[in-house]
Amino acid sequence: MRKITRTRPQSVTIKIFQANVDKGIEAHSAALQLAHLEGYNVVILQEPNTSFHKQKKLCRTQYHPGFLCFSPVDSWHNNDTRPRVMTYVKIDNKIQAEQITPTRHRDLLRPEVEDTLQILEEWIPPENCVVAGDMNAYHTSWQSDRPASQDGNRIYEWTERHDLQLLNEPDEATTMAKPKTRSSTIDLAFSNIPEASATVEVHLTTGSLHYTIGIEIPNREPAQIRTRKVRVTTPDETKAFGDHVGKAVKSLPTHIDSEAQIEDMARRLQDILQNSARACGRISRGRRARGCPWWNQECKDAHDDLRITRRIYENQRGEEVQRARIKFCRVLRRTRQKFWRNTINEVTTSEGVYKLTRWMKPRQRIQPPPIQVGDITYSTDMEKAMALRKEKLERRDATDDIVDGWQPAANPTKEIPIVRTIPTKEIENALLHTGNTTLGSDGITTKMLQAAWPHIA
Repeated sequence: MRKITRTRPQSVTIKIFQANVDKGIEAHSAALQLAHLEGYNVVILQEPNTSFHKQKKLCRTQYHPGFLCFSPVDSWHNNDTRPRVMTYVKIDNKIQAEQITPTRHRDLLRPEVEDTLQILEEWIPPENCVVAGDMNAYHTSWQSDRPASQDGNRIYEWTERHDLQLLNEPDEATTMAKPKTRSSTIDLAFSNIPEASATVEVHLTTGSLHYTIGIEIPNREPAQIRTRKVRVTTPDETKAFGDHVGKAVKSLPTHIDSEAQIEDMARRLQDILQNSARACGRISRGRRARGCPWWNQECKDAHDDLRITRRIYENQRGEEVQRARIKFCRVLRRTRQKFWRNTINEVTTSEGVYKLTRWMKPRQRIQPPPIQVGDITYSTDMEKAMALRKEKLERRDATDDIVDGWQPAANPTKEIPIVRTIPTKEIENALLHTGNTTLGSDGITTKMLQAAWPHIA
């Protein structure tokens, strides 16, 4: 007999990947894959790559199977309405993400004013907060060799007012030097978490003109792990499940005389099915983060060449660096096209054809945004669920009820013949021949009921 011990959840370190990808497809894709390979939990991107399909009226951006995408706006139709920031959160049962957006603005994961700084100044940062992005402003507190700009003064005063500390190392460049100009420090990270730190990660270059900033927040409590479902799918597991149910149902009463006994019988049978599933099945791992399927060794080598070239040559706008950037982008583009072309050509089964047809269906990759009911915006999942329940299910009150539900509305009445007893064969057809249906909350599938039916019928 195994002894199950419950250990205290270990603290985790939240790693944030922050970069400006200059609207490039390859830079955007590379940022997501590099963040996945390096174990980052959150990816904050400025100037992401976006597009709009006019015929399908579908808003698109770069997708990665290891992250969930959050956008400040869920729809756009041109360059003026597209989102200018995006946040990706790793698919991990230790991390639960909810988008908090009181109002909409394409520059913030926050509103119907064009002045982004005005929105920032009006916002009060909560506890345990990180603010990061391409601020595009100068101040002597983070770049001493340049005079402070008006926007830089406003950002500095806002951070001082709310006790936000600069995580960057002052005077450390975050962008590459342009011809006849020096590099600048405009990609910034602030936080009110004492343990938070930030580092310019030159080796995680995405191919854009901005360096990547890595932010770490240690000693964070993991999210409460939800109860995972039990899966019974293999033939051996299904057979063992049926045998286990057969032994357990012997404890059930054979005679039932009242409605209360029927309810008790149903509850005990449900417990037997779930206990048998836990005894014979396996715990589902749930959805897991995966890397881009097309990223291969050639992509890694091209990225290493770009990283080494940037380290060797001081002029980041020089011919050698530009050649390495162009080669990196071409390799990513060619590798991705080749992978999907080969995937299509290798389809030989009906299942493969079905998967290909799913690609033709327009799908929105962005997570559901907050909803607005009247003048109130609901951001968290629980708030949205309660708002939908109130608006859709609680629209009626007692005044909408029928005066007397037992009095027939039609005259004369017509009786409907109802069979008071249900044959066992009809119950069997309803339970065991329903096809491939969605699981209920108990996780009992049709195949599991088929294995247990000889013992419970």
